[in-house]
Amino acid sequence: MALSASWRGPHRFGTPFPGESIASSHSMFVYVVFVIMSDTGAGSSQGGGSQGVGQQVDPGRKYGTMVNNNVNHWKCIFCYKNYITIRAEERAALTMKYQPAVHEDDVDLDGDQPIQKAIKRKNRGLLDKWFYDAGIPFNAASHDSFKKMTELVGQYGMGLKLPSQYELRYPLLQKEVANVQAELVPNREEWVVKGCSIMSDGWHDSVVQKDIVNFLVNSPKGSVFIRSKEVSEVVKDATMLFKLLDDIVEEVGEMNVVQVVTDNASNFVKAGKILEAKRPHLFWTPCAAHCLDLMLEDIGKIEAVKSAMKKCMFINAYIYCRVPLVNMMRRFTEQRNLHRPAVTRFAASFITMTHFHLQQANLKKMVTSEKWNKSKWPKEAGARKLK
Repeated sequence: MALSASWRGPHRFGTPFPGESIASSHSMFVYVVFVIMSDTGAGSSQGGGSQGVGQQVDPGRKYGTMVNNNVNHWKCIFCYKNYITIRAEERAALTMKYQPAVHEDDVDLDGDQPIQKAIKRKNRGLLDKWFYDAGIPFNAASHDSFKKMTELVGQYGMGLKLPSQYELRYPLLQKEVANVQAELVPNREEWVVKGCSIMSDGWHDSVVQKDIVNFLVNSPKGSVFIRSKEVSEVVKDATMLFKLLDDIVEEVGEMNVVQVVTDNASNFVKAGKILEAKRPHLFWTPCAAHCLDLMLEDIGKIEAVKSAMKKCMFINAYIYCRVPLVNMMRRFTEQRNLHRPAVTRFAASFITMTHFHLQQANLKKMVTSEKWNKSKWPKEAGARKLK
């Protein structure tokens, strides 16, 4: 809805609508007086008397905002359309091009008017451009915090001051850390009541060639990240690893910790034994996932299993290194892949072997099909091993 200035007062004083004629100069005189009183605020009664002519309630002003502090320039606060120039409405009335007033009951007081499609497209264009320029993952748009942020910007309106890089990096970040610590108070209280487990998750960053260990605390309320520590220089030293685990136990509270869970590497096994000796009421527990991975590794050393795994890995690498061959394979396997990433390295190998077994008939159809025989693949030495 386009909001225009309402000048019903002039018509009440005798100013004509389009198609009417000015009956007397008295009508124009009264209209000029009305305009002057509207601009200056003159004619208002004092001490609670009746309102003057210049104080008539005007939806154009009541439901509009001034632009750049210009009293003659207004904009609708509901639909954000039509910059309104009050003087232009006055001139329109004088030139018999009077625009009918918007009645007060025509204005949506709740502000629930739909924004113009053009404005929506423009706003969304700016939002998605920010995602692209900043390299923000697209799933960030589904976060509740993103939705709340956009709602806040819309409620605030024009003139919202955005935080600077320094504010985001230091004061606002410190404030958010404090908020997170406050949210974790119930978890820490539960550690005292029901106890908790300290978990260490070690991994190797092949890009920067560093060994890193993450320390977490698990309880019925969930897992809480404590800290991450680079252990490249001490990863083989059981005594240093023991000191790291002991510091975490001290931070969480010795009486709150039931067990410490690490992987089964010899250095962590020794560090766990030293920790048990120092704190007798604690238990060192090997990681179940790491135990299963080691078991699968030992099973993979059996000659028959080792031979079958070697063949599967060769076929898998040969197919997935050639895009046209991958497309052909998917047509025969109903768009199913032959491998799938798994949590552990050896589990991935056995899952791949399982998929080969399930797709064995489809793979045989592929290498005996007419499409395969007419392709260039049968002429390659590596492709002959597929049969």
